[in-house]
Amino acid sequence: MITPRYYQLGALKAINDFFDLGGSSAIADIATGAGKSLLLSMIIDYCMKFYGIRILVLTHRKEIINQNLGEIKNFIAGVDVGVNSASIGRRNTTENIIFGGIASVHRQLDKFSSFDLLIIDECHLVPRGKKGMYAETIENFRKLNPLLKIIGLTATPYRLDSGRLDKGEGRVFEKTVYSYSISQGVQDGFLAPLISKATKKQLDVSNVAKRGGEFVSSDLIRAVNQNHITEAAVKEIIEYGADRNSWMVFCAGKDHAYDVAKTLKAHGVSAEAITEETKKRDDLIKRFSSGDIKALTCVDVLTTGFNVKSVDLIAMLRPTLSTSLYVQMVGRGTRTIDGKENCLVLDFAGNVRRHGPVDDISINTSGKAKEQDEKTHACPGCSELVAKRKKICPSCGYVIVPEAPKIERKPTHNLKADVYVDIMGAPKEEKWLQPTRISATIHKKLNKPDSLKITYLVGFKAYNQYLTIAHPGWAGDMSRAWWTAVMETHPPKSAQEALDRFANEKNIIAFVVENSNGFEAPCKWRISNKRGERHEINKHNTKKKLLSNAA
Repeated sequence: MITPRYYQLGALKAINDFFDLGGSSAIADIATGAGKSLLLSMIIDYCMKFYGIRILVLTHRKEIINQNLGEIKNFIAGVDVGVNSASIGRRNTTENIIFGGIASVHRQLDKFSSFDLLIIDECHLVPRGKKGMYAETIENFRKLNPLLKIIGLTATPYRLDSGRLDKGEGRVFEKTVYSYSISQGVQDGFLAPLISKATKKQLDVSNVAKRGGEFVSSDLIRAVNQNHITEAAVKEIIEYGADRNSWMVFCAGKDHAYDVAKTLKAHGVSAEAITEETKKRDDLIKRFSSGDIKALTCVDVLTTGFNVKSVDLIAMLRPTLSTSLYVQMVGRGTRTIDGKENCLVLDFAGNVRRHGPVDDISINTSGKAKEQDEKTHACPGCSELVAKRKKICPSCGYVIVPEAPKIERKPTHNLKADVYVDIMGAPKEEKWLQPTRISATIHKKLNKPDSLKITYLVGFKAYNQYLTIAHPGWAGDMSRAWWTAVMETHPPKSAQEALDRFANEKNIIAFVVENSNGFEAPCKWRISNKRGERHEINKHNTKKKLLSNAA
């Protein structure tokens, strides 16, 4: 028996309340990976039980149709569902519940009788106005039934060409009645955190023309699909992906996707490209899901209806002005699976800078994100881009005061490669947590000394801390100071020595994480030892300051 989560029940209630008050078209904004397909099944089950109405579900890809079909059959035993999709090979028109592809249904409008409820999955694809397949389909069914209700489901309730779906003239949807964000999903433990690093190689789009609010495709491809750029990017992906399981690379064009896959293969990585023309797409996705393929490169596909939970590295080699596309791309990495701590986003395209933190996006009336300078500022301590509402840098722990002088931003291509870009910017509540279990293992990273990984288990949620004992510079100083302050013994010289001593010397009974997503690079740790002394470990400060912070 599938048990719905609180926000799915909340969304169902909000939709029902809205219709009870006379509304006719509503949006439920549910983060990618948070169970939109289950919510869809809940809506259908509720409507069939209490109202016995006829329902049409529309979307644009067969993968989404199949995903939704699988969910509803698991949720409602013995449900009779029709399908109208040329790509699936079924053309049902008379069933009380029909899942259809928009193109297939639009071509056969004269074969359908009226529906009481129309559900549009990925409703951000519905444009304003009276032109296009969606508009004409909605108009047809409203003529057959003027009381038709419409529900839109999406993780991105806005469009590049027209802004929010529930604002402005010519809109299809009246109101977004319920929202559940990525940051809420991460905080609840239902979604994997996203972390992002500025890469050494950055794509230059300064001379790429724009049309209709987006980069001109032909110009963009010429700018980014160059051998030396691809080679440099692939080397970074391989370096950062050494301890990652499943990689997705979003590319700017068909040839670009094939060239990136070819370069990955040349470096010994099992990789395949998927485009609209790929005939064995389902087989490749199955192989990727099973681990037979390490990396998938793609263009214009896999941003929706793709549900491989193991994805823990996303490389963006496609610059975009579309906030929706940006959120959909990085959203492929938010699903959870055992052993997955987070998803690393490598932003070669500058999309994080361009659109801001993925959970702190504001859309103006044109559908574009506000300029990034309105969303982020550079940390004076390490040059990380930090959401303006944050007071503490999530990478180095620098306390950012509002009165600080304006910091001149460096060009993207000069950013240090080890800088974490603030891809998740909403403020998180600070809480003291009591671990139920503390364990330690050796953490290996390509071309770097081993680290000690300490895992604090709180209930079913794990928080990780990395002690770079053998590293040079401030990273090693911070870890050695932490050991001295908290363990109250001289610091070990290697990760292996730290592991050997950890079980006998561990002195930790409580801790708090400022950015409660459990990132690999927490900005601050506060440790309480057995005598109740609290130590604040701030990565930006010196060893002397660290030791003086003990309360």
